[in-house]
Amino acid sequence: MQNKLKHVLILGCGRSGTSIFGELFEHLPQYTYYSEPAYELLKELDYSQPVAIKVPRESVNISPTEGLSFPLEDLLELFRGRYSFSGRCGTHWIPSVPCE
Repeated sequence: MQNKLKHVLILGCGRSGTSIFGELFEHLPQYTYYSEPAYELLKELDYSQPVAIKVPRESVNISPTEGLSFPLEDLLELFRGRYSFSGRCGTHWIPSVPCE
């Protein structure tokens, strides 16, 4: 049975390794990698092929969820039912460094 590649969303706090982890996807030919794209761009990307997105950047016209650079519920709604991220349930949360 062949596994289908999933989209990847890389989140983390400063100095937690998100940049180097994201850059790994830049070298995988199956993925298109976006490092800190503007949040509005997420709605315009081509998701027909696997994408890896590192921490969307803050946007002037969008109120972010506390502690994030984007509105989490809005992001989840964008993908709900249409695309899934890594994991059986659609999302994996893998903290590498506690963000306090």
